[in-house]
Amino acid sequence: MRAVNPEHIERFIEMVNKTPYLGALGIELVEVAEGRSLVRATMTRTLQNMFGGVHGGVVATLVDAATYCSMYCSVPEDEGYVSIDLTASDLRSARSGVLYAEGRLIKAGRSMCVAEAFIRDQDGRLIGHGTSKC
Repeated sequence: MRAVNPEHIERFIEMVNKTPYLGALGIELVEVAEGRSLVRATMTRTLQNMFGGVHGGVVATLVDAATYCSMYCSVPEDEGYVSIDLTASDLRSARSGVLYAEGRLIKAGRSMCVAEAFIRDQDGRLIGHGTSKC
């Protein structure tokens, strides 16, 4: 396992939190460490579908952000990566409160990383799950 540069991680968190798309949705990267990340979103009308529950696209965005960030410490600082695929499953609706997406690295290879994310509401109920390859 390689050493993680704390200053580089701070810059990464700042960069992610300045992303216009995530900012427009109020999604924020809270924490990133070796093999894991935590992303947070507060439910607002913007994140709801026409029935008042969390929009499936928000679940997919949370999966994408949390998995991508959980892989970050496995890639050298001078290299980048892009998402290859993404799966997201809505498992329960959420109408209010805060959503947390916990990203977990499954495997870091030479040319591809795989991660999963669990989205929970503020009471710990599982709202969604997904995987991504980068």
